[in-house]
Amino acid sequence: MFMTGDVKKAALSGLLLMGAPEIMMSVGYSGQDEMTYICFFTISLYYFLKEKYKSSYLWMVLAVSCCPLMLMPALAMILMKEKNVFKLIPLLVGLICPLLLFEMLYRNDMTYQTAKTANDFAKMVWEMLGASTISTALGEISIAGFVLVLFYFGCYNMEMNETMECRKKILYITAVIYVIMSFLMSNGFYRLFLYVPFLVILLLISGQNLHVNMLLLAVLTYGRTLFACYRNCPDNMNTYCVMKNSWITALCDEVGSTKYYPENSSCLYHYLEGRDITPGLMILAATCVMACILILLIINCPRYKKQLCVGG
Repeated sequence: MFMTGDVKKAALSGLLLMGAPEIMMSVGYSGQDEMTYICFFTISLYYFLKEKYKSSYLWMVLAVSCCPLMLMPALAMILMKEKNVFKLIPLLVGLICPLLLFEMLYRNDMTYQTAKTANDFAKMVWEMLGASTISTALGEISIAGFVLVLFYFGCYNMEMNETMECRKKILYITAVIYVIMSFLMSNGFYRLFLYVPFLVILLLISGQNLHVNMLLLAVLTYGRTLFACYRNCPDNMNTYCVMKNSWITALCDEVGSTKYYPENSSCLYHYLEGRDITPGLMILAATCVMACILILLIINCPRYKKQLCVGG
């Protein structure tokens, strides 16, 4: 709404987000907290586009405090705005100060330490960067790490101004870094959707053919969800495993329903269990997904100009 002033596009973006299978699987089905820090970062991006940088930075800190992975997109935003290296360092330190403070306050808390061991940030980043590598004469090189270095260099060299084109570039850059995090790094099924909100916004404000964008988005999101269900996490589709002790389970118990128990449910897990997908179909699904995301990023790039051939 802020970018286009179009109420219909704003409503459509909401519907697309709520209907995205990746979001339903991550947030609605398994109740993960990813949407919380994505919400914080989206608010930060909103203030950033309005050039209210102090408010933007505050929400950025909240997003990073909820999930250290948000340091990646936060760093991109800071590099776009601040070119002075001596000012960059205090800003980066400010982003991680709440994390350090939390670590000090809860260093003796066994529950926190156990959770941290299972979700160690440094280990998680290392595994994510090592998810896709290429062999060179110098050894293994992380594709995601290499792309991120080039990406941050581009952010640092970007000139900021008050034009709509600049705002579109900022949204495009945001969508790209979340695509890097979602597609080039190792992620649990609950982080599949990270790129979806920003890609949806980009598609609706880019000015390109909306019907083509929606078709590619549908193939991308449903294809990626199917691919993930078969290859990465069929156990996560087990209703009983992900819903026990949740508010949905409590509600079912309250009304006397036992539908979520394995013997009574017809959940997706039971459909996938014991079924093998052929390597050819797996390759086809992965190819379609990667082709769709690349085409979407190309045709919705601010520098892309659609050429129309009109016969005379």
